[in-house]
Amino acid sequence: MLTKSNMKWVLILVLMLGLLRHYILKNALNKRR
Repeated sequence: MLTKSNMKWVLILVLMLGLLRHYILKNALNKRR
């Protein structure tokens, strides 16, 4: 079950994963040039 504290950690994880994907995509685009 998701409690409010668990929701906070899930949101943080999602944000971190989004940032990681963003940086990986940026690096891939830079390498391609």
